[in-house]
Amino acid sequence: MLSDEQLDILSGALVPLYQHLEAWVISDVAKRIKNTMMYTRTAELEVQALQKLGYSPARIRSEVMRILRADKDFRRQVEENTLQFKREVAAKLAEITGKVQEAAEDVIEGAGNMSWADDISLWDSAGVSLQEDGTLKQITKAMQRQTQGELKNLTRTTGFRTASGMEPVKEVYQKELDKALVKVSSGAVTKEQCVREVVQDLARSGLRTIDYDSGRSYQLDTASRMCLNTAAGQLAAQVCNANIQKTDVSLVQVSAHWGARDKGEGIKNHKEWQGKVYSIDGNLHPEEEKRIGMEIRDLKECTGYSVQEGSGEIEGLHGVNCRHNHHPFFEGVSTPVKYDPEPEAKEVNGRTYSYYDMLQGMRRREREIRALKREREALQKIGEDTSAVKAKIRQKTKEYNSFCDDCGIRQKPERLRVESGTTDLTKTQAWKDYEKARTSVSVVEGEKYIDIGNLKGVSLGNSIKSKSNLTETDVTEIKKAISDVAGDYDLKLERIEIGDYSDDDHKSVPLFYRAWDEDEIFSPKLVINNASDFWYDQVTRQKVLTSGYFAGSTVYEFTEHELAHYLTYQGCKTKSEYELLDSSLQGIKVNSVSRYSYASNDGAEVIAEAFVRRRSGKGLNKTAQALLDQYVEVWRK
Repeated sequence: MLSDEQLDILSGALVPLYQHLEAWVISDVAKRIKNTMMYTRTAELEVQALQKLGYSPARIRSEVMRILRADKDFRRQVEENTLQFKREVAAKLAEITGKVQEAAEDVIEGAGNMSWADDISLWDSAGVSLQEDGTLKQITKAMQRQTQGELKNLTRTTGFRTASGMEPVKEVYQKELDKALVKVSSGAVTKEQCVREVVQDLARSGLRTIDYDSGRSYQLDTASRMCLNTAAGQLAAQVCNANIQKTDVSLVQVSAHWGARDKGEGIKNHKEWQGKVYSIDGNLHPEEEKRIGMEIRDLKECTGYSVQEGSGEIEGLHGVNCRHNHHPFFEGVSTPVKYDPEPEAKEVNGRTYSYYDMLQGMRRREREIRALKREREALQKIGEDTSAVKAKIRQKTKEYNSFCDDCGIRQKPERLRVESGTTDLTKTQAWKDYEKARTSVSVVEGEKYIDIGNLKGVSLGNSIKSKSNLTETDVTEIKKAISDVAGDYDLKLERIEIGDYSDDDHKSVPLFYRAWDEDEIFSPKLVINNASDFWYDQVTRQKVLTSGYFAGSTVYEFTEHELAHYLTYQGCKTKSEYELLDSSLQGIKVNSVSRYSYASNDGAEVIAEAFVRRRSGKGLNKTAQALLDQYVEVWRK
């Protein structure tokens, strides 16, 4: 199975290619219209003369269009541009489609390897040893072919959604030029304003994939995310199914997440069936129902998905854009995973938002910011002033951050990115995030360290499976937290140690900050304690995460806590400097941060817990905020 973080990274890996195509089309159309409008000077003078004479707008427009149609140079320019644009956009579509096909093969293979490694770690923890017998390769190949076909279809019918309707991409130059000429001929706007309005309209729409039968359209980057998210989820499900069918497992548990679809009835209402244990063999399990205190119903009947058939209904479990997964539930042994309840509705700026509404509000604001960034890039490419649109981007980003803070939900900076400058995916942050997700922090022994910046090519699944108690999902959450914090702060994290610390001080601690090595040399590092029962005892893990004792409740947030320690002491160059700073922080108690930080009587723990609270959108009192500002925020980029 794949975590939400892994799905986000996988589904976003190809987005820069579609953003490049989109930016190329918008700027090319704008450039051609700008050049074509150079031939309209005579027509503009005629507009001014006719306006002074008091002619109606309809008469002026008719006269201007007559002048333009009689201008041979103008007609030739339009004809040449129309033909060139159609040829070049066809070539660009073919180029991007080819690159998408190649990259998609890599992404689906990565999704398969991630799914297999995480699934096997779950079976290992249950004492069941499974070997890869070629099934993974077969499943992956089939999903690669399916996904490549679906991605290819996205660019078969593309266009822009404008006030005048859908404009196919190969006709957009001619249609936008016609609208620009009408505006100029009315005398209401200048040709410079016309060009800016073309850019603005196309940027707001975004290049879209169009289903003419249904009339629906999606922005290409969004459609590609949906396609890869669905493919990765279905691939993970099939990997799980293959392993289940090698055993006598007859039960599964379906995951749960906040903001699940709650509309409709039956399989359409994901909120109704998520988080429960189901039978996959068609039998009743009364004794197990008593043991776990939960009714066990048939998986296919409730969710529309069949493990045996490896498929399901399009609106149910593992259907289009479904983010749920299922995993084996070992009868008489497993304990159902208890998921945190969805946050209550909140009032923001006078409006009440359910959690689902909050997510939709985020998505809408993210789309607005990406549209403005598309507009900025197109204007830059045609040499127009961008100061106004840059100001709008800053304002909209500020509003987005404020909305997320008010709702208490984490911002998604990767959803605000527009990486359109290259067709080389390896140079984009989206692809770098993907490469990080499919590689691993190597598990090392004792006092060996690794360089956090040198992870490429290290096998995640094998190293974790054979040497570590961490699952691939755990490692992904740790790496995601490191990546996110490093994106916001000048984090100088150079070493990570994965060791076995089973002494009384550390046996229950999954991660910790360590300032010096055994030789008393100041050598700060993040330690992942492989011996902690947190990693291999699910009961202990659930108690820790749901206790409410700490500010964090996920591996991601526990990692943030330790990185806050790293930032707090990052200015220290020697052990004595560290000890001096650490001594100055002792004895500090601050209310309303967490029970753990208050009990610790340690300012460093107050800072770390406050850091977690702040990044999750929770409020802080003035004392905690002042400590955070003094020791951590000084490193903000």
